[in-house]
Amino acid sequence: MKKALFNFSQILLGCACMAFAVSALILENGIVCGGVSGVGSALYHYFGINLSLVVSILNVALFLLGFWYFGKEFALTIIVSTFAFPIFLDIFEKIPALHGFLDDPLLAMVISGCLVGFGIGCIIRVNASSGGLEILAQVVAKQFKVPVHIVLNILDVSVLFLQIPYTNTTNVIYGIILTFISSSVLKR
Repeated sequence: MKKALFNFSQILLGCACMAFAVSALILENGIVCGGVSGVGSALYHYFGINLSLVVSILNVALFLLGFWYFGKEFALTIIVSTFAFPIFLDIFEKIPALHGFLDDPLLAMVISGCLVGFGIGCIIRVNASSGGLEILAQVVAKQFKVPVHIVLNILDVSVLFLQIPYTNTTNVIYGIILTFISSSVLKR
């Protein structure tokens, strides 16, 4: 029971760190992110495919992949993250003091990279997942015996490169650097 509570608290801590980074730093400073949302954004731009449809289909497919590859317990952690992250995001979005307090995209990128890396690390260390492309990274990492942070880096940077033609290049570069920072923190 203690282990389950510890794991649950780590998932919640990880989700809270990531939600704070997204709400108060990344979105506020226009920094572009990778992940499933980035894939959806690219597919919408290039092919006109509905963003929410792409994100939903990819999330369900990746969830099923995680369930099939890692099992039921792992899939339950994804469900916890799936609900916890948006709840924390909603809470942080409703706190006025968290918006506009840091008007420096470079500093926001560094701090958010650290928070996202720490958050993902908290979740992965208890054999859990926050969902999305992280599931694919965990599967590939286990299958080919490479570190998760390297696979996640490759996936996120690839998604960011897809967005360069239609997004502010500076913000995409900030997103790439954020990815490398979060990856560096994640591997610690």
